Amino acid sequence: MYGIVSSVKRDYIVDLAKHGKRVDGRGFDQFRDVSVRTDVIKSANGSAEVKIGNTRVLVGVKIQHAEPFPDMPESGVLMVNAE
Repeated sequence: MYGIVSSVKRDYIVDLAKHGKRVDGRGFDQFRDVSVRTDVIKSANGSAEVKIGNTRVLVGVKIQHAEPFPDMPESGVLMVNAE
């Protein structure tokens, strides 16, 4: 029966670790390139793009000012939507 990681792959990973390397070839003390850009979505009140290696995250925030609900005049409302 096979485990989550095959013994061949496990041996490969252990050998890399003994030599101070990660699976992608970086050393343990090496980081992926990181970049951050802001205001990348012009229709949003705030936005950012973050890249870490080949991973890219894009986020936008929109704000709509409105009056509080009559039964909660001292409180606000936060609505969240993810796409």
